[in-house]
Amino acid sequence: MTNSELAELLQITDAEFEKRIKGTKSFKLNEALIISNFFAQKIASIEYLFK
Repeated sequence: MTNSELAELLQITDAEFEKRIKGTKSFKLNEALIISNFFAQKIASIEYLFK
């Protein structure tokens, strides 16, 4: 999955997603939950995704 596809999933711009990936802006809780739910079959916990 590309960064662009994840940005679309979160309904944010590619630029906003890049800020979150680079750590200049934090993921919001609802965004973290959306990503966690999307990958639920492959990754067991939200803690693993956002360590």
